[in-house]
Amino acid sequence: MQLPEYLKIIFKVPKFHLPPHVKKCHGPFSFNYTKGVGRMDGEGVECNWSWLNGAAKSISVMGPGTREDTINDVCGFSSWKKTVDLGNLLLWKMVLAMPQDVIHSRGFHAFTEGLREGHEEELVKWERMVRAWETDDEHEKDLENPYEYVDVEGAANI
Repeated sequence: MQLPEYLKIIFKVPKFHLPPHVKKCHGPFSFNYTKGVGRMDGEGVECNWSWLNGAAKSISVMGPGTREDTINDVCGFSSWKKTVDLGNLLLWKMVLAMPQDVIHSRGFHAFTEGLREGHEEELVKWERMVRAWETDDEHEKDLENPYEYVDVEGAANI
């Protein structure tokens, strides 16, 4: 398989693994702040644990070489199953996502319109920041991050 040249690959950190990273990583590497990304699992690699846990008793008594070969076989089988069923999986996820798209789109537009009343200037400024952030090179991100919040001392007590 080869990817077309026009396809741009953007690397992100899975949601479960992002919080331990420094705050500077959160905006650039979060699925949540990536244009075009909707509801996201982002933890597909973690699904292998269920397969590996089932084989753990056998693997634990193996020698190092056999252990690695068996783990590779178990993970390879899991990947093969995902590949074979990819069409069904993507169709199922799309069927689930379509009604959610309508719900979230309506909510987003209602919320944005509510902000226009009394907060037009701040909203326009933030929208400009977001557009600049989205067009900035993924590896640079030298611009001000519109999604980064400032820690306020005592905010947790509010």
